[in-house]
Amino acid sequence: YNPRSKPAPAEVALRMDLPDDIRGDVLLAFKPQVLDDVAPELNARLSSDATILSVLAGVTVRRLARILPAAGAHVRL
Repeated sequence: YNPRSKPAPAEVALRMDLPDDIRGDVLLAFKPQVLDDVAPELNARLSSDATILSVLAGVTVRRLARILPAAGAHVRL
């Protein structure tokens, strides 16, 4: 589901599923209440060269690092 009225730019991948080996930048942009539900499956698929970029309200970098330790870096935007 893409809520945008126009498609995402070609260089942006909009995914509703999780690939087996997640690398590169990963933008977390969903309701922070579902983080605890999403984290186990996401963490299991993260590679150490993944960078978590988060816009989740109220979720600190410390919490991201604790709940998604497989990622190499965590950034709060």
